[in-house]
Amino acid sequence: MAVAGITLSINTEGLKELQANIRAFFPKKEAAEVLAEVIEKAIYPAFLRLGELTPRGPTRNLRSAAAMKVVKYPTAGAAVGL
Repeated sequence: MAVAGITLSINTEGLKELQANIRAFFPKKEAAEVLAEVIEKAIYPAFLRLGELTPRGPTRNLRSAAAMKVVKYPTAGAAVGL
């Protein structure tokens, strides 16, 4: 069985401090908007690389299933990217 994958290495040093500074500067709703924009820009290169590495296959369903999504949580002032 062949195994393939993408290995990501992320340096999260200072991330909590940056998030705290954004929350201190912006209200929660605006902080969620700012974080969502930043997260979208951060995950886009990984999304492109996933498209490059995904095989086409006979039906091309696997490649077309690749997607990225950013969810904002305005009440908490946070955002998550997948």
